[in-house]
Amino acid sequence: MRARGADFGVKDLLRERGYRWADGEKKVWWWREIEDERLVEEQFWLDGHVYAMDARPKAIGPDLERVTPRTRFL
Repeated sequence: MRARGADFGVKDLLRERGYRWADGEKKVWWWREIEDERLVEEQFWLDGHVYAMDARPKAIGPDLERVTPRTRFL
């Protein structure tokens, strides 16, 4: 899950949550992989902390990318 468009002001919250800086050129925070059963929980957290109006997001939500054993090792 990528927290694309997150304002710089929430970087510490993202870091505490386990996100790490992935691409300075695209300004993307990238979270480590999560299990499907935790996806909704993480989306709610992002909505309340990163994509809320007072967090000044530059996007309306995260990017999701499903990684499978097949796509990971190709």
